[in-house]
Amino acid sequence: MPVRNITIFRDPTPDGFINQRYVFTMAKIAKESTDFSLEEFDDFMSELALIAWKMAATWKHLNSYIIAEEALIEAEKRKPPIESLDYQKLEYSQDLYFELDGFLVQMKSTLDYLAKLPRSIVGNSWPPIHFGDKGKRVLDALKNNFPAKYANTVPLIKMCITEHQAWLQMAIVARDMINHYIQGGLDIKSTIVAKTTINGEEGIIVPMWVDDLTLRAYLEIVWNNLVLLVEQFTIGFLSARFKAGLGFISNPQPRGSIISPIQVMPDKAVEVTSQVLEFIRSRPQNQPSVESDSDTAARD
Repeated sequence: MPVRNITIFRDPTPDGFINQRYVFTMAKIAKESTDFSLEEFDDFMSELALIAWKMAATWKHLNSYIIAEEALIEAEKRKPPIESLDYQKLEYSQDLYFELDGFLVQMKSTLDYLAKLPRSIVGNSWPPIHFGDKGKRVLDALKNNFPAKYANTVPLIKMCITEHQAWLQMAIVARDMINHYIQGGLDIKSTIVAKTTINGEEGIIVPMWVDDLTLRAYLEIVWNNLVLLVEQFTIGFLSARFKAGLGFISNPQPRGSIISPIQVMPDKAVEVTSQVLEFIRSRPQNQPSVESDSDTAARD
């Protein structure tokens, strides 16, 4: 009898970041901590896999942007400053533009897939929406289409979305500018990497998002925020189907860690654990702090 091995998701990220941090964690919670039937679990896993694909596509564009920019920087290091040359050649980088465009498009597509995930958790009352108006359509669905028996989880889900709206608005506006050519689109000059003299010293200019933030750094911030939003959104809705007596906390982890911040525990332990974690974070640190995820807590 033939044996068939089906790979649903091949994670391209270092150390299987998406699998380890998001997919495995949410699959385990859905399997062990919710009242899902086998059919509901299968539906949830199908939606989870699609979100993981979209996250992987987003990350691949970020990674390709970084590789392309670093190659351009290395090439410029071997050159004299451009203003010292009689023949000055500048080239706009199509590669950087393609990866920036792809990153923003796949970021928004990830959100649109995420907005459909609740249907596999709370049922067909959830409409087939996308993540429109920077999350407002999801908020409207929470108000108008969320089953009343799960109403106790609504404040947590609302908080997840509203806390992310500032960066969402900026990123989605950027996507619209580039992808829909709104407000003149992207300034093509912003794709240049070149060696020049800066304040009397040789340096290399790279694409900038704003004066004090490179475009690469901005994309990395958006990626990290996207990961936080996806996992907080998912656990917020999953908590509606928790077995009686269970809750969860989100224990901050260093940025980029494959360890999930989400921990399910008896709801009686949620408040105590949250207080302990808050006490630990409030203590003076002798070592430089590590950027970490924001934490939330919820219980049935």
